[in-house]
Parts: sequence; C-alpha cells; structure tokens
Amino acid sequence: MNKPYRLQPIVDLQNRHTIAHELLAGKRCCPRWDVSQWRDWYGWLGHQLPHLLDQVTGPIFVNVSSDQVADPAILAVLQSWTPHTDRVLLEWTEHPPMTTDLDSVTCTLLSLQDQGFQFAIDDIGSPVGMDGLWRTATIRPSFCKNRRPVLPVCQSNQHARFSLSAPGLHRRADHRGMDREPRGHAACQTMGR
Repeated sequence: MNKPYRLQPIVDLQNRHTIAHELLAGKRCCPRWDVSQWRDWYGWLGHQLPHLLDQVTGPIFVNVSSDQVADPAILAVLQSWTPHTDRVLLEWTEHPPMTTDLDSVTCTLLSLQDQGFQFAIDDIGSPVGMDGLWRTATIRPSFCKNRRPVLPVCQSNQHARFSLSAPGLHRRADHRGMDREPRGHAACQTMGR
C-alpha cells in the first residue's frame, strides 16, 4: 500500500545544484496524523527507503520529531536504516514534544549519531516550536535549516553565538522562504569555517 509523500530538492545557493532531497509525508503538506498513523507511515517508509534511495542521487533528509524519536516502533524503523547512514540524514523538527522527556530524546539522538547517522536541524529561528539553536548546540548537526535570518538573534544571544561557532558544526545551512528561490526548493548556503 502506497503512502503519500514528496521529495523536495535541496539546492546549493552558490551553484544551484541539487545536493540532497527532503522526504516529506503527504502530497502537498504534512498531514495531521495521530501516533498510530505515523507509526504506519514510518513502517511503510522502512520498506520503501532503499527504493527511494535508488530514485535520487545524494542524501535524503527524513523529518523526525522528538515524540517520534521517543516512540519505540518508529525508533526501531530508524535504527533499521543503519546500513544507509551514508545517505540518510535525520532532520530533527521544531515540533514541540507533547509527552516526551527531552533528556531521553537527546540521549537517543546521540546514540543514533554513534551508530553513524548524521542530523539536520529543521527551522532554526522559527517563531513556534522548539528552539533550533538549543537543538543545534545539543547534537552538533551536519546541516542546519533556517526559517529566518539567525544572525540578528546571535547579536543579542550569547548561547546562539556559541551554537553557531561551536566546533563540529558543519558547513551548510538551508534557508527557506527566500523570495529569489523557486517554490518547492530548499536552498543551501555555505556556513563559513
């Protein structure tokens, strides 16, 4: 049984080349599913991921929320992707946890990193949801995706300045909603290092 999804290209702003794809649930927007529906979707995705990797070049970013990481059934699917850690990046979303202990989620994410997974932080600077700068400082992701300019925040926030200058923070950032970017494309820009 097929589940609705879409693959959105992530484009390097400097050369306009597609460097990755973001796998999103739903045909047009993220569905408002309950836990059992998300378990079902991730279960389906667990079987489909190798086929999806064959369809595109480069990595695939897969969104996961704190609650999804804390769910044993969804976590088991994520762990089953260990053979694909060279091409699958887990993108920790800003969705606020409903019942999750963030210390436990952080430990789980760090364990997944130890298993070879790379991470992206979704929507740093989003006016709603979890603080992306805190999430960045917590797990030191390979990619950061910005909802709005982060630099003004850094000018007034010591923790934010540390997060962006922390050793181990890699070189790409994704900016959404830029007027000059084609709709449906996420865009990447090199972060200086």
